[in-house]
Amino acid sequence: MFNQSIVLEFDKRLVSEEEMIENIDYYISRSSEGMKLISQGKQKEAMKILKEIKTSLKKEYIYYNKEKIKPYIHRNNVYRTYQWGIVLAYSKLYKVYSYKYLYDNLFNVWDSISNHDSCLFLGYRI
Repeated sequence: MFNQSIVLEFDKRLVSEEEMIENIDYYISRSSEGMKLISQGKQKEAMKILKEIKTSLKKEYIYYNKEKIKPYIHRNNVYRTYQWGIVLAYSKLYKVYSYKYLYDNLFNVWDSISNHDSCLFLGYRI
């Protein structure tokens, strides 16, 4: 498992389902870790994790929304499903610098990624 997600360059090479699953693992495990830290009263550490997740999601979101990338994604059901999970997770982030919404943001990332079709489509099991 990666310490961070990587932008999967669908336009430059054939991306395997295993690589997508590694990114899914990253988002699920990091958001779960953040929620656990909150339950232990370690909000500051959880906030660091949320910022890390946000940075990764933003990089993927921006890359996959480039006009030159869209045709590669739309021609492949697996790529499209993965990309949509990233869009859902990124779009649900709200006031990411507020401790008031910290747990909600971490949960929304976890929920968007773990319950999204990408898990079902890729045969991923939590």
